[in-house]
Amino acid sequence: YGSQELSDDDAFVLLMFGDGFTKDEQEKFYTESKRIADYVMETSPWDEFKDVVKIYAKGVISNESGAKADKAKNQEEADKDTRDTYFKTSFWSGGMQRLLTIGNDGAAKIKALKEKFLPKSDFEVVIVNSETYGGSGGTYCLASLNNESLEMMLHELGHTIANLADEYFAGASYAREYANMTAEKDPEKVKWKRFIGKNGVGVYEYDNGGDGWYRPHQNCKMRFLGQQYAFCEVCKEELRRAFCKGSTVPKLFFQTYADILYETPEGKDMKEYFIVRKGDKETTGDKFNDGQLELIYKDAEGNTVNGIPSKAGTYTIEATFKDDGTYGECTTTAEYTIELPDLITLGVESKVYDGE
Repeated sequence: YGSQELSDDDAFVLLMFGDGFTKDEQEKFYTESKRIADYVMETSPWDEFKDVVKIYAKGVISNESGAKADKAKNQEEADKDTRDTYFKTSFWSGGMQRLLTIGNDGAAKIKALKEKFLPKSDFEVVIVNSETYGGSGGTYCLASLNNESLEMMLHELGHTIANLADEYFAGASYAREYANMTAEKDPEKVKWKRFIGKNGVGVYEYDNGGDGWYRPHQNCKMRFLGQQYAFCEVCKEELRRAFCKGSTVPKLFFQTYADILYETPEGKDMKEYFIVRKGDKETTGDKFNDGQLELIYKDAEGNTVNGIPSKAGTYTIEATFKDDGTYGECTTTAEYTIELPDLITLGVESKVYDGE
């Protein structure tokens, strides 16, 4: 998947392997790999990086089909399964039926294959030839062929490539500071404070034993699986950073956070809402010299606006960042709305989180 013209050095590269695919099932592996790649790349924010992401599939032959313990009903049956697959993937890891993992020997094989065939790979994925629901994330992302596992793979890739936390409580041993998990409850201090109010982002306490730990959303894909659940705004931004870190292609983003823009006499310069990223570097547009980031504002009819828009309405911005020797030239088109003046202000004496 991806542009043949873009070199692996410059791309964000995923390498997919298959486990439990026999010699006669290799075509199935490649068909499933393409199906999974297409599904992932249509999901936000992956779909913003179709010009940056490359996905390769490398078939390996297992002696037996499936995965260890994929039919087991309990741990005892799982322990008796001697399935002989290339990477030795197994369900019932840690006593959890759906926890599909790979052992040290399998991990060593992944590393060796990567170094031999695609050393530029940023992350590796193992697709397991079983219809049983299961998967896991971490150093490597694993998922079975169960239809629901497509959503699990997106979730697990969140762990693997962006180091995102589960937004359900996975236990005290997993609780620590992540981009999307914190012990800070004050909305004025929480790390995602600029997103609060955008598409449901807030400060929500974990349930099921997670007292004292907080997440940014109630229905993020890092909590629930299903096409109806999107990655929350906080997780999307962390995924964008991860894609850029694995690529040398400069990218220009428009991010208004939860800010509401109201009509003012002088208008609002939108440069601060543009972010240019390349590798592990990122800078907002207001930090550059005059002329480095060029913005052309257009009204709803497509007419160019002289100066900065100040009246209520919806506007388009054509943004061009000029090569500065660090990032390289990049462009984007964005849309934003200026609201009528805010005539009513509501406030509270304390903004400390109270559970609502």
